[in-house]
Amino acid sequence: MKKIITITALLFSIGISQAQIHDTIVKWTFPTGNATDTIANGGIPANLSKVIKTVGGTSVLLFPAGATTKSASATKWDNGSGTKYWQVSFTTKGYDSLFFTSKQRSSSTGPRDFKVQYRLGSTGTWSDVQNAAVIDTADNFVKGFLTDSLPVVCNNNDSVYLRWIMTSNISAKGGTVGSTGTSSIDDIIICGHNISGIEPPVVNNVYVNTLSEVKVVFSKAVNAATGEDVTNYTGLGTISSAVRSVSLDTVTLNLASPLINGNAYTLTVSNVQDTTSNNTPMPTAQSFNFLFNNSKAPIVITEIMYNPPESGTDSLEFVELYNNSSITVLVGGYFFKVGTTSQNTYYAFPAGMSMAPNAYIVLARNPITVDTFYHISGTIAWASGQALNNTNTKLQIVNSIGEYIDSLTYKTTAPWPTSSNGNGPSLTLCDPNSDNSNGLNWQASAEFIDSLNGKAVMANPGTGCITTNVIELPEINDIVNCFPNPVKEILTLTFEKQADKIEIFDMFGNIAYTITEPSLVMKINTENLKKGIYCIKVFFKDHSIDIKKISVI
Repeated sequence: MKKIITITALLFSIGISQAQIHDTIVKWTFPTGNATDTIANGGIPANLSKVIKTVGGTSVLLFPAGATTKSASATKWDNGSGTKYWQVSFTTKGYDSLFFTSKQRSSSTGPRDFKVQYRLGSTGTWSDVQNAAVIDTADNFVKGFLTDSLPVVCNNNDSVYLRWIMTSNISAKGGTVGSTGTSSIDDIIICGHNISGIEPPVVNNVYVNTLSEVKVVFSKAVNAATGEDVTNYTGLGTISSAVRSVSLDTVTLNLASPLINGNAYTLTVSNVQDTTSNNTPMPTAQSFNFLFNNSKAPIVITEIMYNPPESGTDSLEFVELYNNSSITVLVGGYFFKVGTTSQNTYYAFPAGMSMAPNAYIVLARNPITVDTFYHISGTIAWASGQALNNTNTKLQIVNSIGEYIDSLTYKTTAPWPTSSNGNGPSLTLCDPNSDNSNGLNWQASAEFIDSLNGKAVMANPGTGCITTNVIELPEINDIVNCFPNPVKEILTLTFEKQADKIEIFDMFGNIAYTITEPSLVMKINTENLKKGIYCIKVFFKDHSIDIKKISVI
């Protein structure tokens, strides 16, 4: 490491008081390990939408353990000298006397050498921050620690960019940077002196660290008398202590009684003051609604209809979830996510929601259409207007702290069933105990629903699937009875009311038999039918419809 300067030494060297630079303009400390951590988790309101990213071909961000909580990490830094870097942007409008801190660490084959540069605006020229060079080692985050003042030209500016750019292709262990080598960065904090007038503190974010620990992130440093006064925080029961962070802008609330997984809470923060000589208070109380669930219930994704044979509407898409256990599980606070971007939540499970033993939940873009077409009920709508991709796509169920409950990437190529890509069948996982990330464990559904655009729609949302090795298919509806089932020669149908027409479809939606004006008892010779699953669709004179499935052996 080429330079370590403490904050105290920096303040002395540039001749300003500590009170001048207490305001946090923006920071990334990656508190939760979720993809949303790419967005700034503290600072002035104008910077709360700012993101950190990598440039130059590096991979998507991961969030392993950091210097304190989590960190941002990426691979593919190979051959990156002078071209690959970490980057953030922010506004410093109304602030001068700027300085920043950051911490870095690399794996043994990750990049060793970085320097920090700045530019003004998105098209400005990159310039070095004086003496801000870093030598990372495969050790800990302190090895890559920086505390540096920013040039005066960055003061009071609408748009400032910082980047940590590679300066060599030497790895942390002295070899060559490899494609799988990682660089991690943490605790990026930019501070400055407010020159536009005194702004009161406001709460930027509230998040649950554990069931007994809630963190409150303010827009600026707050004083001990009010920031650590537990009476200024209500709605979470008894709070045993409130402790400020080293930067004085985050307060950790330690709860006397832990939160209950999946329950909704409202935290109200009031009367907190900043650290200026005026002790400027919050302008008004702020309330935050949240729920937390760090459990890991055995929820399994068991069926996916990602490309139904429609004409561009995607109204029949759905994803089926299954409680693969014999107990009721709490799912409030879980999230159903699609894809790999940070803004990919399709459904947030509400407070108190649970799943009974061996129960199913069906999520869909258009639940009314799904319920009507598939003859089910209770389908839940996911994010309005969102559709599943018809290409390789990741599906996730995660809890409140970002841990996977279930995760898979369905694909349109073998060994995933290719007929599920627009040809009618859904993807179905008949054995919920199997690895659902392996396409070999999925099959194209074989349960006929109806024909659409000349193709048979095959699916079984909300129930277990039927395979071709069926021994016995029970009949539970006494309006239409089919026996024997499976059938080898003669199938007998009986009806409790007068039918108008009978259609028998094979698993591809082709009509094998059509019978008009059937009697209340019908015998059908199946010897000429190929072995497999068939659907019997009965149209009654009262305009009702019933569907039965049979297996011909």
